[in-house]
Amino acid sequence: SEMEVDIVGKRAVIQGFGKVGGPLAFLLKSAGMRVVAVADVGGAVYNPGGLDVAALSEHVTAAGSVAGFPIADQISPDEIFTVPTDLFVPAALGGVINGPVAEKMTASLIVEAANGPTMPDADPVLEQKGVVVVPDILANAGGVTASYFEWAQSRQGFPWEGDLFANRLRDGMDNAFRAVWGKADVLKVPLRRAAFALALERVAEAIAARGFFP
Repeated sequence: SEMEVDIVGKRAVIQGFGKVGGPLAFLLKSAGMRVVAVADVGGAVYNPGGLDVAALSEHVTAAGSVAGFPIADQISPDEIFTVPTDLFVPAALGGVINGPVAEKMTASLIVEAANGPTMPDADPVLEQKGVVVVPDILANAGGVTASYFEWAQSRQGFPWEGDLFANRLRDGMDNAFRAVWGKADVLKVPLRRAAFALALERVAEAIAARGFFP
């Protein structure tokens, strides 16, 4: 069965406050979550009651980093991984979650907005702890999907309306998640392995349909 979570009041931590992490913070807050900690290349800030995301964004625009934001505690960037939270979103660098880091993390859900943020030695640790990890090839596939839609528009020779674009992107990502979740349920494997299995199946089907092999 699919994961059903009431996110209102739940805590979120975001590593990165750029083009992905910044807008995500606003989206999570508007959905009712408390964004309790944010880190970027300059530092990290923490407020267990929830950060004022709008004020933080204004501070970053002026100062160039979340560091020094006055309505929060200043913490080290490494502490971002151990802050009590329900959701952790790595939205900056790759290779930041290794085995030892995974042992200390408190989140029950990790959504990989960055490319390759979780090292291979961390996956079994997170699996043993019961942490659900939405892998990067699924979680941040919206950008590639949007690029495909732009290519499709160019091929057709006319632009799509904004609502059509947004709805198709939303539907595509929703269908992809449901397909991966279903595959994980059938195979009894984590979402990362399910995503790879589903991807390989689809590539094999496409190759067979094109007649590359007898």
